[in-house]
Amino acid sequence: MASAIRTLLKKKKLTGEELGRLLLIDLADTQAGKPNLSQEEIANLHNYIDNPTDGKVFNDYIDIQRYIIAFQMDYQIESRKLAVIYLQLHYHWTKVRDAEDAYYALATQPRILTRRDYEKLLSEARARVEDYSYSFTHLMLHEAETYTPKYKEGEVTPYDDIFKQLEKQSIPAHMVEKYQAIYKRDSDLEEYNKFDYLHGWIYVYDS
Repeated sequence: MASAIRTLLKKKKLTGEELGRLLLIDLADTQAGKPNLSQEEIANLHNYIDNPTDGKVFNDYIDIQRYIIAFQMDYQIESRKLAVIYLQLHYHWTKVRDAEDAYYALATQPRILTRRDYEKLLSEARARVEDYSYSFTHLMLHEAETYTPKYKEGEVTPYDDIFKQLEKQSIPAHMVEKYQAIYKRDSDLEEYNKFDYLHGWIYVYDS
């Protein structure tokens, strides 16, 4: 390509099209690190033109060259700006990650309280427990759910005497009717004793 350009420049006169293409070829080669023309030669290219028409065409190519150079410079500037933004983003991301790691490490450590904080938390917890109340039925349900399975498995419970008495008692008719009315279906409660349906009996009683 360099030899072809030199051969072309040996001509005394060149058209504006020829000079314009030569200018763009040299620009591409310069970007590749292999320039063909010196700055002085580029500045003297207009000497090959002998008419206004070719001069206008050559000037159009000069505008194209300047646009390409300006576009490349803008691209390089914006690329540097983008690189700076990326570094800033990476910096903030690193800070967030470090903060999360620090928070996780702190969360896994035993909580250290001053005596004053401990007494305050203990007082608040005690107040919440004291303010919360259970109904008598809830207490009965809790005991029934805890000990009826143990009684069925033959374990000794604090309520063995009561459970034995319930096993001997049939379910009253009015409770059967109420159970049927609540659940909208016939029931077979008549076939069981109070112990067998202890949970359901308490719920019906509570309603």
